[in-house]
Amino acid sequence: MKGANLTCLFVASALIACGGGNTAKYPLTVTLTGTGSGRVTSNPSGIDCGSTCSASLGTGSSVTLSASATAGSDFTGWSGACSGTGACSVTMDAAKAVNARFTSSRVVFISARKLDGTDAPNANGTTNIWRVNGDGTGLTALTNATALGTSSSGNGGGVSPEWSPDGGKIVFRSSRKLDGSDAPNANLTMNIWRVNADGTGLMPLTNTTADSANSAGPQWSPDGTKVVFHSGRKLDGTDALNGAFNIWQTNADGTGPRIITNAATPGADSALPQWSPDGTKIVFSSSRKLDGSDAPNLNRTYNIWRVNADGTGLMPLTNATASGADSLAPHWSPDGSKIVFYSTRKIDGTDAANLNRTYNIWRVNADGTGLRIITNATAPGANSFDPQWSPDGSKIIFHSSRKLDGTDAANANGTSNIWQANADGTGPTPLTMATAAGAGNVTPRWSPDGTKIVFYSSNKLDGTDAPNANQTSNIWRMNADGTGRTPLTTATSNGASSFSPSFSP
Repeated sequence: MKGANLTCLFVASALIACGGGNTAKYPLTVTLTGTGSGRVTSNPSGIDCGSTCSASLGTGSSVTLSASATAGSDFTGWSGACSGTGACSVTMDAAKAVNARFTSSRVVFISARKLDGTDAPNANGTTNIWRVNGDGTGLTALTNATALGTSSSGNGGGVSPEWSPDGGKIVFRSSRKLDGSDAPNANLTMNIWRVNADGTGLMPLTNTTADSANSAGPQWSPDGTKVVFHSGRKLDGTDALNGAFNIWQTNADGTGPRIITNAATPGADSALPQWSPDGTKIVFSSSRKLDGSDAPNLNRTYNIWRVNADGTGLMPLTNATASGADSLAPHWSPDGSKIVFYSTRKIDGTDAANLNRTYNIWRVNADGTGLRIITNATAPGANSFDPQWSPDGSKIIFHSSRKLDGTDAANANGTSNIWQANADGTGPTPLTMATAAGAGNVTPRWSPDGTKIVFYSSNKLDGTDAPNANQTSNIWRMNADGTGRTPLTTATSNGASSFSPSFSP
């Protein structure tokens, strides 16, 4: 306006207009964080982030931000000027900053369904590695085996898939031919394989063909440069059968295979290795003698062992020798201080088998001290398996066939459910509530942010307490509190089941 004397003052990134009837404005800034992708928009308009992530808004005005995730991602919460997962309402009485977190929600799993994704079994019942988004879209087969013979152990195109830390690759085991063609490997010998998350780049990381010289249980190192696994191949690395299974390591491209344990005596097996969070150590289950010599443990009882990543410092963390007091499937806590596993040892921790050899969840410190039980069942069939730490280390999930009220009894029909407990064993709670025969829920895995759990289930697809048609297993997802149960796959055909899911990083 001609003759007007306008003075504008910037204070702490806020534009305060002094004169001419202008209204003071403050900046609102939105930042997208996390491993996933999405968009944040505002009402009234001004923010459209992705592209426009900041706007200057009048003092005292209110704006509501809404988040929407793209396919393959989940919106997992606000931080900064808002919290929670609902709409974010901001009053502009100062400069405001809001963070919107999106987490990748791709899930990898194995399935024997037809390769075109239709509700039918694959040729010859051969399993393959599959991927699906966390909302059930984008179902894709990453391997494509159909050959007769590869399905004899249900492992033709792949089993036991595990994401690389960057979410770009997947390792698994397979009995397919080493050249990658759709044919069985010689002697159906299983090897460790790798494939990119888009299905390209299929390649074997091990190369055995000798009868029973199988490799299995692959796990990425935390930095993604190596893979650890167990194998029955000969100690010198030649294509021949060893007397015992050992822990091995290879580079992520298959070069530099090296043995970590070195037993050759039958019965002194080591299996199911897991890297420590800092990549310096490996835990595993082993039936070798407790002094570490090349001999089987008394009664071939399995214990939890630890070894440095270079093969030094081998030591048992549990020390049972009684028949039927096995400890299996260790899993590190996020801070590397503790290990959780399941065991049939007596619930008082003595060297004896549990009553009825019922499996329970146990915990031990990484140095072997502090052995304690998390569940405490003794009833026949009230078993608990496959424990996994939450990303923040505060909780443990597992599957169990114990009674839903937590008493020491088997669930109706022995049906398995997903359970959660605090890390000290308090607060055991079933997250699924199935009791119908054939409606079990198994093998839970956390999302990276701890807000969701994926598992497989033969529950009816509408979520009622009944078995699915043909008891076909599907991949399911739910919130960490057990709400929002949703099937991500929807097969009902006999032989088209899906198993072993896990979230991408």
